[in-house]
Amino acid sequence: MTLRNQIINQLGGRLFTATFTKADGSIRKAYGQIIADDRLTDDQPTVITFIDYSIAKEMFDAGKGNVRRMKLEAGTMYTIKSGKTIISNEA
Repeated sequence: MTLRNQIINQLGGRLFTATFTKADGSIRKAYGQIIADDRLTDDQPTVITFIDYSIAKEMFDAGKGNVRRMKLEAGTMYTIKSGKTIISNEA
């Protein structure tokens, strides 16, 4: 089972908060809801698609969507929390 599928199964559409490293190396904080994305393939097992409520107003005002992706690769730090569920690669 891929990391993406494990996270989808554990969170099951619940709201979450996350902190993760972006592709440019900066740290991003977000809150939202994990969604299944049929466009992602098995070649992208660490990419998670989510609705980002932390930017919803700005995106709505600009006429854009607030669906985002986070890439949870080895060597990057991430923590996803939903209720008592914590998914993290930090020790």
